[in-house]
Amino acid sequence: MEIYFITVIIIFIFSCMATYFGEKKDIKNNIQIKNNRFFIFLTVLWLVLISGLRWQVGTDYWQYSLNYQRYTYQFFNDLLTYSEPGIKFIAWFSEVFYDDYATMFFISSLITIGLFVITISKYSNMYTFSMLLFIFIGVWHGSFNGVKQYLACAILLAGHRHIISKSFVKYLLIVLLAGTFHYSALGMIILYFVPSKILKIRHIILLMFVSFAVIYSYDYIFELIENIKADSFAITQYVTREVNLLRILVNFAPLIVYFTITNKSKLSKEDLFYVNLLFINAAFALATSQSAYLARFLIYTNAFAILGIPRLINIKDKYLKFLLTMIIVILYAVFWYIDVSKTSALVNFQWIFNRN
Repeated sequence: MEIYFITVIIIFIFSCMATYFGEKKDIKNNIQIKNNRFFIFLTVLWLVLISGLRWQVGTDYWQYSLNYQRYTYQFFNDLLTYSEPGIKFIAWFSEVFYDDYATMFFISSLITIGLFVITISKYSNMYTFSMLLFIFIGVWHGSFNGVKQYLACAILLAGHRHIISKSFVKYLLIVLLAGTFHYSALGMIILYFVPSKILKIRHIILLMFVSFAVIYSYDYIFELIENIKADSFAITQYVTREVNLLRILVNFAPLIVYFTITNKSKLSKEDLFYVNLLFINAAFALATSQSAYLARFLIYTNAFAILGIPRLINIKDKYLKFLLTMIIVILYAVFWYIDVSKTSALVNFQWIFNRN
């Protein structure tokens, strides 16, 4: 766990320095900060080095390494058939650049983390807070496992501003690009229709109703997935395993902050988009609570919590705001520690240099 603790400390320092040395603009007494690029670069560099130079870290690590050779020669065929050619392109490029599955992991980490951190630095109104959430929510270490899906997620997050600007065609192209890494990203076209207004009680009730309807429709959903994925999908124990209750509660926790602390009158349309995605994320958590396989869809909406949660802490009293921020960080840090320490594929970190 030592490398993870060191990473938290270093990312906290780099993110604070990025804000401290950033360019400050006073737009009608609303201070906006353009974070320092040098410290953003250092943040990306550190996170990529840890992620990209890992060995046997992540549940699916060995499966990706075993698939590497197959990926390299399937790229051109799968590009024509749109069969998730994204990861195969990275593998093909890795073979040309330096033929080793470790190169594929490094390039994947560079793209994923680079897109995440740069997007966070641009659009978070509390950069340090968001970077800590990036780690504590589980997005960073999650990318050690679901390599393809987190690549797709990073692309969607990087292109999500086309939703806010209501550029459907541009966002559609982003979704299609993300889909080249993981088919599930295609379903995220629905994010375009997330409203930028305060949800009423009837909307929240509707979300809950849809969530329960999904739970009772698993048989139809699994049948649909089986038809799409053919021989690559089977009803296993993992598919039907219930999600840990703590994970579900963590996804509902931001809503408690929203209803008890957030000043709704100060939320802009942009803020409301991110806040409403927290509701969508909670609904997804409930809807997929009976299937660990389906719960992987949360990867996409959970990433938006990195930008959404800071917008909930919009109270005027700066001391109370700091206190609440610290409480939230500490609670997520506890969740992160439990998550990592209980996962054998993560806790025993090894460097690629230790490979025999």
